Amino acid sequence: KRLIGLITPWIEFRYFSQLFSGVEEELDRSGYHLVVKRIAGRESESQAIHAFLQLPVDAIIVVTSPGEHFNEDIVRLVLDKFPVILVEKSMRDIRTNSVFCDAGQGGALLANYLLARGARRIGLVTYPPEFTYGVKARIVGFQTALRAAGTPAPSEERTLTVQPEIMRQSYEPDVLPEMVEYLERHPDLEAIAAMDAFLARLIGKACMKLGRTRIKIVCFDTPTSDPGTLSPAAYIDQSPVEVGKTAARFAVEALELGGEPKTCVIEPRLVELADGE
Repeated sequence: KRLIGLITPWIEFRYFSQLFSGVEEELDRSGYHLVVKRIAGRESESQAIHAFLQLPVDAIIVVTSPGEHFNEDIVRLVLDKFPVILVEKSMRDIRTNSVFCDAGQGGALLANYLLARGARRIGLVTYPPEFTYGVKARIVGFQTALRAAGTPAPSEERTLTVQPEIMRQSYEPDVLPEMVEYLERHPDLEAIAAMDAFLARLIGKACMKLGRTRIKIVCFDTPTSDPGTLSPAAYIDQSPVEVGKTAARFAVEALELGGEPKTCVIEPRLVELADGE
């Protein structure tokens, strides 16, 4: 049976477990086997590609590593017409199979949700914009929607930037001092937008520690419930299972049918959570 390789920088979070399940389910249904490699950066991404080619795999699904630019090994594979399916990212100048959620629209949905509920003093908790293309698009969409409504986007002072290395720790920190300090510097905050569910959980812990339970938290991806955390009021569903299934289907179609590369842009969906959910 044919082998499909999956390269991903993260496996620890619910979003990626759901994406993985979508890939695996679709490939199993089509009679393909899946091989997975977790990477820690661009160098290990290249190593994973070379290892897959030596197996060999028949196609590679790539959840692209951090950074705005593509690995040269990925570009070379695409130019050589090797079946590559990009997840969460698309090449601007070279046609290739890709599937991603409209992150900018998701950011706008979060902004409009908070504005509709009267929030005006809004904070932002994020990774550096250059961390991934998706993070940058989320921030831009969020800020643009606020400005379009006549509300200032969170200033640099009201933005807490968390270094992504925290995602690679073997344990989840209890309460980050920098988040406590951030909340103490801004006692007037009415709402906070977090750029993923992990950051939402961490800022929710800090809110509970300080008793700031009236703050509305919104985030990307399905949050986890924790009695010691202020739960988000709403989140953006990026349909990770559908993303995974689509990527797998594109891989199978590229191998069995050929044809021109396809791009699938999935619409984000805002989900409001009931109190205590």
